[in-house]
Amino acid sequence: MNYTAAFDLGTTSIKGILINKDGMIKYTEERNIHTYYPEKGHVEQDPEEWWEHFCSILKEWQKSDVAAADILALSFSGQMQDCIPIDMQGRPLRRAVLYSDARADSEADELSGLFSTAESNPFNGTMLPPKLLWLKRNEPDLFEKTACFLVGAKDYIIYRLTGNACTDPTTASTTGMFHLKKRSWMEKELTTCGLPEDKLPRLYAAHDLAGSVHKEAARECGLLSGLPVVCGSGDAGATTIGAGAAAAGQAYVYMGTTGWIASISPKLEHHREGIFQLLHPSQQAYIVIAPLLNAGSVLEWAAETWYGEEADPYQKMSEEAALVNGPFPDLLFLPYLQGERFPVQDMEASGIFTGIKKETGRKELVRAVYEGLAFHVLQALEQFSDGKNKETAVPLIGGGARNEEWCSVLADVTNESWTIPADMDLLPCLGAAAPAFIYLGWSDDYDAYTAHVLARHEKQRHNAGDSKKYEALYTKYKMLYPLSAHM
Repeated sequence: MNYTAAFDLGTTSIKGILINKDGMIKYTEERNIHTYYPEKGHVEQDPEEWWEHFCSILKEWQKSDVAAADILALSFSGQMQDCIPIDMQGRPLRRAVLYSDARADSEADELSGLFSTAESNPFNGTMLPPKLLWLKRNEPDLFEKTACFLVGAKDYIIYRLTGNACTDPTTASTTGMFHLKKRSWMEKELTTCGLPEDKLPRLYAAHDLAGSVHKEAARECGLLSGLPVVCGSGDAGATTIGAGAAAAGQAYVYMGTTGWIASISPKLEHHREGIFQLLHPSQQAYIVIAPLLNAGSVLEWAAETWYGEEADPYQKMSEEAALVNGPFPDLLFLPYLQGERFPVQDMEASGIFTGIKKETGRKELVRAVYEGLAFHVLQALEQFSDGKNKETAVPLIGGGARNEEWCSVLADVTNESWTIPADMDLLPCLGAAAPAFIYLGWSDDYDAYTAHVLARHEKQRHNAGDSKKYEALYTKYKMLYPLSAHM
């Protein structure tokens, strides 16, 4: 049997699948990743751990009698907007500075006028130029020793396999130093502020060959020397493909620990506050994306806070939420537990309960959490959407979509029908496989891959519910943040 091996290096874990030419997933593996928080606002991971888990997954497949010759190509997806300094031998000089790291806010203030243009994305301290400037000032010896600053987790694995430092345009679009129209690094701007454009990775299309597995890497992880390694795409690109969002204007919602709302646009749109535009892996369209800091993490917080001693906290939480005959006219929850980037842009925003009465108990508070998170998605959708394709059910993916009670609340609150893919945890991997299918000639293009492979995977549907009972409460909900911002 011949396979493509596709990997997704996410924030919390690395997943791998073996998928055959017919689009059938034969083997899956997952390894958890540790995240370090050495100081307030600092968020880091160890690239060597990524590599160890990648090798571990391959060796596990070998124990299941998957021969090295069965794998015809490798392709990847992964977290974007990272800063990964490597030396001349390709070894990391420090832990990777992740996309969510906020140490470089003051540097962002200095550079914002230089890198912010009419066609650019929102610019802040999570972008690469501020992080690079922070490293130059605070770790100057390391900065000078760096041979290349990789910008995505998958790019490190590709370097270890091939010795080639490269990235894809979707990942590059998130860095704050990539021309969306010219499709190149901002060489002039980087030179002006003393940042080395020559230490950035080469830009390859997602379906381009990044290189071949060299002998040392083959020995370490049990692959064939010379195996093709395809560049792949950043996680937003792979997830967009995996979600099956092919039609222009069709939105989907991702509810992982954090989340986003995204759709495809055939052209570069005018700048809108809080919304990013990334080059689609096909390079024929753009992914319009609004990041949500508060998504599945809100449900996780509620489960740990009130149900941490239960054998199945999420199940117990949903059972109690379903017992509440809501909504209550005044009980509201604003889910901004870690600031927010959309629909508001305020990293200091906080969560709020209001309308608590003497008779309010745990199950009522949990119901308010479910409703507040659904209101959050609704408000974000309203600001994000252009109103097109309203007749199409919205794909909902990510861990939050596993909570059926919350999905029912979401359908009621939004008056939308939602489809939930059966293999939603593997959608980034399924999207990551698309470039390899195109490289191998198994699919002609990304649309053909969507029709050929993704149509096979079943979907569950939550139909639009009774939104009228939530209208008054939603009006009050939208008043919470403006009022709290002045407290």
